[in-house]
Amino acid sequence: MAKPIGTSDYEPLVAACAGATSPGPIYDAVGAFCAAHFGYKLLTILRYLPASKEIERVYSTNLDIYPRGGRKPMGDTPWGDVVLKAGKSWLGNGEADMRWAYPDAALSLSMGREASFCTPVRFAGATIGLLNISAERDRYSFDDAPHLRLASVFLVSALLMEP
Repeated sequence: MAKPIGTSDYEPLVAACAGATSPGPIYDAVGAFCAAHFGYKLLTILRYLPASKEIERVYSTNLDIYPRGGRKPMGDTPWGDVVLKAGKSWLGNGEADMRWAYPDAALSLSMGREASFCTPVRFAGATIGLLNISAERDRYSFDDAPHLRLASVFLVSALLMEP
């Protein structure tokens, strides 16, 4: 974490949620918060589709490579057991962790992203989405988890607005 995070740092997220009539401003506010406080090479926000056990990308900071609407089956994986089913944050650090979690890890690794920090977005006792940031190895620590989880709460209303 670059600097301590105070309650005033969350005000742009509160304002985005209060005024949003579509998900975009909330996604942008969460992206700006994560850039300022954690840094990332890629941020994605994904919706969980429990019927198909897939995650679907609804926001990406690199739309050329990770476009909106991209899906992958993650519900029946060990990673899915931790994040989607148990609702716990997951921090992967290094090539072995990335390959364990993601079937498409080779692309992330080729772009210098050896750390992935993912936290579930939870509502009504279930995972409805994910907030994922990734960067170079050793960028994140579990000390960041409470703030990443808190930022994910602001995504509930945005994900519920998704068609």
